[in-house]
Amino acid sequence: MKNINSNTPKNTDEKKKNWSKTVLIIISFIIAIVIWFSATQMNQTQIKRIFSDVEVTFRNTDSLERKSLTIVDVKSTTVDVTLKGYYSDLRNISSDELSATVDVNSITEAGTFQLTPVLSGYSNDVSVAGTDAVEVVVERIATKGITANIEVVGTPREGYAFVEELTEYNPEINIQAPKSVADAVTGAKLVLDVTDKASTFNATLNVIFLDSAGNEISNSSITSDVESINVRAVIYRQVTVPVIYDGYIVGSPASGYRVVSTNVLPSEVTVLCEETQEAQIRDGIPIEIVDIDGMTEDYQAVVALQLPEGVLMASGQGDNVSLVVDIEQIITRRVTVTQFEFFNLPEGMTAMPASGQSITVTITGAQSEIENLTESSVLLFVDLSQATEGTNRYNITETQLLGVSNADTYLSRDWISVIVETQ
Repeated sequence: MKNINSNTPKNTDEKKKNWSKTVLIIISFIIAIVIWFSATQMNQTQIKRIFSDVEVTFRNTDSLERKSLTIVDVKSTTVDVTLKGYYSDLRNISSDELSATVDVNSITEAGTFQLTPVLSGYSNDVSVAGTDAVEVVVERIATKGITANIEVVGTPREGYAFVEELTEYNPEINIQAPKSVADAVTGAKLVLDVTDKASTFNATLNVIFLDSAGNEISNSSITSDVESINVRAVIYRQVTVPVIYDGYIVGSPASGYRVVSTNVLPSEVTVLCEETQEAQIRDGIPIEIVDIDGMTEDYQAVVALQLPEGVLMASGQGDNVSLVVDIEQIITRRVTVTQFEFFNLPEGMTAMPASGQSITVTITGAQSEIENLTESSVLLFVDLSQATEGTNRYNITETQLLGVSNADTYLSRDWISVIVETQ
């Protein structure tokens, strides 16, 4: 019988495979034990974990309002918090589940406060190891009265004007705001659009708050007793008319004096009126009565206009004018005239004064106009339309004084002898 050896190659391979399986089983078992041990250890030792950007909310803000206080600034609306607990308790917590609440009930005065929020949104197995403080700025609520003014935009229809002094609205506004905001508000405006307007109209205008530089302030912390104001905007006709002084200067200068000229500046004024009044003022606006009785010198004064009731001066114009009444002494001067002005001489004839013809003209008028008159300034006109050949008398038909606006003249005679010849 043949002897078979148990250590054949085939048996050796099987033994190796069995050994590898055994080793793998042992290693897997060891790893499982390690994992189990690690997990057990993590739940037996507390750890800390930081949660960032947890939203901050405020509690008891109404208690601030009752104390006339308000929050004006929060340096950060999120905080970082540190929680302490076992890994299994911390691993499922997220920042979104946490909330940080700041109670402001203890604040009784204005100032800057560092407040520690109370954290919620985690289990009782977890504790708070640390939380950022929240810096809160609190101000006292101030009450203030301001005045609203109208800001006009656009242009009324041609021939019309906006009349601000007659426009009706209540400009007084009361506001409440944190003191720093209230201090910055110095006024308010109402924007009124008058584009192409030709009659009085009503409008409801929003209140726009302004600072001292006229810049708009938009702040949600401002509350006011009104948000808009009703305005009755008045639109009048705009008319340019002359200034009337004739008939409104009364009295006469002293004996031996006379009025040389009268001037008023401006000679026209622009006024505003209702359309029903336009016809009444078209001829002009008169000045107040001026009495020059007995005067010997020029009268110069600022004189008020007599505006009918309801008529106003246009923007930029005063309700008065400058009046100048030139008053001069009356003098008499005699000028001998030897040169004459012929006209209407029939065709084919010539004319010349007879020898020695002269007329003395006595002139009475203002000194400045009369005292320097010469013969060349005095023109005597003779109408020869009925002339016949020979020497005949012809009447002086017109007297002109060059450079003289107002004077009385007297001729020593009203005729001259003229020699007319046929050519």
